[in-house]
Amino acid sequence: MKYIFPLILLQICLMFSVWGISGKVISAIPLPREKFKPSQKAFEAEYLVFDYKLNVKKPLQGAVIVKDKDGNLFQSRQEWTFDKTENWKTLRVRIDDRAQNWYPYSNRERWNAQIASAVFEYGLSLWSQEENMEIKGEVRNLRYEGIRKKIPLAVTTITAPEKGTAGKIFSVKFQLSREYFNPFDPDEVAVDCEWQTPDQKKVIFPAFFTKDHHLEYNMTEERAVAEGLPHWELRYFPKTAGKHQFRIIVKEKKETVSSEWKTVEITPAPVRGVVRVSKQNHHYFEYENGEFFFPVGLNIHSNTDYRAEARLRIAPLADMGLKDYERYFKLCSAAGINCIEVWMASWTFALEWSARRLDYMGVGRYNLANATRLDKLFEMAEKYGILINLIFDNHGKFSAGATQEWYENPFNKHSTYAEADGGFITSAENLFTNEKYKQFWYRRNRYIAARYGQNPNIFAIELWSEVDLVFSFYPAYHNKTVDTWHSQIIKNYQSFTPVRHLITTHVCGDIHNNNGKLRLWQLPEVTHLVGDAYRSDRIPMTQQLRYQSGVFELNKPRLITEFGGHSSGSGNGLLESDLHAGLWGAIFKKQAGLPFLWWHDFAISDGRLQHFHGVTKFLKNMDLRDPMYQSLECKVIAPPDQIFNTFHPGYKGLIHSVPPWEREFESMCIRRKDEFNGWVYHKERMFHWTPRTNDPLSPHTWREIRLLLPGDFVPGKWRVEFYDTISGDCILAEDRVLTDFLELPGFEDDIAFKLRRIK
Repeated sequence: MKYIFPLILLQICLMFSVWGISGKVISAIPLPREKFKPSQKAFEAEYLVFDYKLNVKKPLQGAVIVKDKDGNLFQSRQEWTFDKTENWKTLRVRIDDRAQNWYPYSNRERWNAQIASAVFEYGLSLWSQEENMEIKGEVRNLRYEGIRKKIPLAVTTITAPEKGTAGKIFSVKFQLSREYFNPFDPDEVAVDCEWQTPDQKKVIFPAFFTKDHHLEYNMTEERAVAEGLPHWELRYFPKTAGKHQFRIIVKEKKETVSSEWKTVEITPAPVRGVVRVSKQNHHYFEYENGEFFFPVGLNIHSNTDYRAEARLRIAPLADMGLKDYERYFKLCSAAGINCIEVWMASWTFALEWSARRLDYMGVGRYNLANATRLDKLFEMAEKYGILINLIFDNHGKFSAGATQEWYENPFNKHSTYAEADGGFITSAENLFTNEKYKQFWYRRNRYIAARYGQNPNIFAIELWSEVDLVFSFYPAYHNKTVDTWHSQIIKNYQSFTPVRHLITTHVCGDIHNNNGKLRLWQLPEVTHLVGDAYRSDRIPMTQQLRYQSGVFELNKPRLITEFGGHSSGSGNGLLESDLHAGLWGAIFKKQAGLPFLWWHDFAISDGRLQHFHGVTKFLKNMDLRDPMYQSLECKVIAPPDQIFNTFHPGYKGLIHSVPPWEREFESMCIRRKDEFNGWVYHKERMFHWTPRTNDPLSPHTWREIRLLLPGDFVPGKWRVEFYDTISGDCILAEDRVLTDFLELPGFEDDIAFKLRRIK
């Protein structure tokens, strides 16, 4: 019986005692971590070799141990008997055989070339049956010998289901006979799938290298543990039933091989396809089968948001990784939310970041633990009927100002870990003209497209969040190189997948900032406009939505993916009024979906998801794509005792200049032939939210309020329905004869209505 006592000593030379049936470790680190990176020489070698010297009284047993830079430990299966050595002795152990010669101790991953090429620490594990023994030991001079055998190139062990289903991702796993130093580099090895549909159409798209992980939790902490052997995988989104065929093509610099054709039966099922710009009305979205899709979203850029906790005084939440997303998705789905924004940020799902962090390996090598997490996130989203708005990069990665992360970016030539990361960009360089940087984007595009690019649960892709805040954006915009960059990156990404997801980029601020970057949205490769709707505390959200719809005309969908007070946070009353008014106002102001609140933990806490219930129930069975829909605002009239009601929420930022009496209330409406829909609200209540009393006798229940109908309204008999904007319940439904105005029932903050003409 033996085991390693979990103590790694980093000294080259040490003295210690060994107790019975236990062990100690002598180890050394050849390079400091900020200089360490995978070694091509180690990958090509047959043996790991080092020298050792031991001063022991009696023989003892031992084995070789190695660790990667994250502390994952492997011990050689081969064992040795160690005697006292006055001179240095040499020890050799095989490292070129896949899954052979080594036990994993801190994970379940089997030995492979990626581990062999990334040995960060090496040494001896020693144990003895003696009750007590003093040892002096030393290891040194790590080196590699021999040449890894070059095996004939072939595709092996293809694991594919015999059947698949139309509209569901079909996955195939396989191995290659050879291992690669960097399997993420298509210049070293490019693995593609050629797929043939029943109508003989062929598409070619990349496969990807990966390894399986399972998630473990220690208290609240999530850890992704690798298991088994790394492998290759291809994913395809079949849209038609019948017999499909595929084969795998492997290309090295001087050699290409193909597998035999495999046949798979795809069974029929309804297929919505992916979301696209509506063919009926370019201001909205729909699925490929023509079904209307109106995003009702929330921006969950991070499962925990420390800035929100600090600025909004929300109780701190433990970071539970995907368990947080599981809870969020369940609650959001129940509230009618169908779209969530997710960032591939360094702290969430990024593939590429500095080697100083767990599971990252710098430029050009991908974090497969995060890749697995993102896989699981998509599975979770599908379970709850939610689509993902996927952000490739956030501005902070390339910013030394706003939300700065540049100091840690693996591309940063001057960071502490630049040698380990392979950094080559200086802050003064123009990101959008740096050809080497662009090539790494292309490489990452290939991997993301291979792994996620055919996933029908992607709503859209954003290349950047707030691209205008990264280094050198404005010079690049003025000389149009940023336009060229976006066009090239999008075309490159699309070259790797037959599925055409919506794709765009994002700028900060509000619609005025979008207007200043208009060329980006006019690019033919950009499918839709996304931006923010942050505002001054003196501007109500309803007015902000007027700006969003009126600044410029663009024959593409517009979607707000960040909003809620100003960008640094606002008071809770202001923020909740923004949430409510933003959701309702967007319906009537040509927005392609409801805006995504930035402060997701604010929305999810304290029952505020209730604001989504009412609006999603109201929208049910409404299809806003009809070009005949017209937006308008009608005057709202109230009797004097309601107009001069002394209700004020007491918010100091609100200026109480006396408006014209009929504007104490406002409305937003849309109409088409024989249909009239609208929302009436009290201006102050939509500026600073306070809890409802739900008391019809309350002085803040507005009575005898009338909506003045437009002059061309068709008088006659109409079906009238009024809706509570929180519950979404129809509170009154009756047939009325309407002429000049619509009499509203009593309401506390706001009320929605639907009119249908009875012929």
